[in-house]
Amino acid sequence: MSGKARDIETMVKAIVGENGTGLKPRNSFPPRKTLDEIIQVKREIRNEQLIDAVIRGRFDRVKDLCTRGADVNAKDEKGRSALKWAVFTGNKEIEEFLRARGAKE
Repeated sequence: MSGKARDIETMVKAIVGENGTGLKPRNSFPPRKTLDEIIQVKREIRNEQLIDAVIRGRFDRVKDLCTRGADVNAKDEKGRSALKWAVFTGNKEIEEFLRARGAKE
């Protein structure tokens, strides 16, 4: 092997590593989320939207979110349930709806 070829080989090994794992493919993307992870994220978003709709008194939105799978026992970041928010804001219609769907404080 000539000196030039040896130098190139040395440079490649320095960049790539001895076993060739040092470089990532050009179009390297983060690992794909599994379907279960995607579903879980969607549930979390829907539950956050439910709490927001309860706080704002948006009964139509609360019904829609529950129909689409929001958890009636969803809690905010401080542990307050959707039902607790309905009681706190005095919205009897939403409170009764959540209780009818099995919500617990």
